[in-house]
This record gives sequence, C-alpha cells and structure tokens, in this order.
Amino acid sequence: MRKLFVLVFAVLCSVYTSSFAAEPFGLKIGEMKFSEFQKKVRSTDMGINSWSKGVMRGIPVEELNIEGLKDAVAIFNGDNILVGLLLTFNKSKFDSLNAMAKQNYQTVSSQIPYVGDKFVKYKDGDTEIRLDSIHMSFDMSMVFLDKSLVDAHKKGVKQQSKKKQEKENAALFGGK
Repeated sequence: MRKLFVLVFAVLCSVYTSSFAAEPFGLKIGEMKFSEFQKKVRSTDMGINSWSKGVMRGIPVEELNIEGLKDAVAIFNGDNILVGLLLTFNKSKFDSLNAMAKQNYQTVSSQIPYVGDKFVKYKDGDTEIRLDSIHMSFDMSMVFLDKSLVDAHKKGVKQQSKKKQEKENAALFGGK
C-alpha cells in the first residue's frame, strides 16, 4: 500500500511540476538560467531587450533542427532567466504547429478565419504561447513568453503611449 501511495505521489508531483513552464527544445521558459542555455545551444549576442532588461541571443536554426524554422531568438531578464523564445517559421507551418500546440497547451483564444490573419493564444503555467500568421506575409511567428515579460511589455507600451500623449498635448496646447 505504501509503495502504491509513493508511486501515485511521484506521478502527481511530476505532472504538477511539469505544468509550470513550457519547455520548447528543452529550454524551460521562466526557469532556465543563461549559463545552462549557453551549455545547451550555440548562440550569438543580439543586444539588450528593452522590456526585460536582459540579453537577447540569436540561435542558429540548424541548432534546433525543425523544418520550416527561419529564425530563433531567446530573451533573458535582468536576472539571466529565460523569459522568451521568439520563433519565425514558413507560413505553411501554421496548421501543423497549431495542431501540436492544441494537444500540449490550454487554449486561451483563437481567431482562425478561412481568409485573413490567424491568431491563437495558449497558456501553460506562467507561459503564454502565441501563434500569429499575417494574411499577406510569407512568415508566421510562434512565441513563448513568461508572464513577467508579457507584463513588462504591457507596462512599457502603456508608459510610451502616455509619454506620446503628453508630448502631443504639450505641442498642441502648450501643456495645459
């Protein structure tokens, strides 16, 4: 009986902990440290991300070995934790990537018209997964974003909008 309890507990713990973060290509979003990342994949410096205040690294697509993948960028936060993975694919991959994501993640929203822009948002713990395909583009994107990066982006966009509005107000009305 005790062995059964330990087995059930172990299975539940593995299911519980595995649902905290998406792990594309074995890169655990929201948890992987930059030092671990460097041991796992080759990458090149792409500067500092304005939202996360951390480094961005370009990953050679041959490292990830996925058909139709054109570009891959990893984003880290100021604490050197992986908070984003931006992938660009051939547009023809949308349906197959969406089908795979649907099996692995919880659907949050979906807009897939017969003709036009396609968008699907999934959730896995604190990770948001988005698939975007613009109608007249040859490419599509699949992004994995930690909640902290999504929040920082929203806050930054809001601040930029406010500054722009204040600048326009000052120009039009002398700041009154």
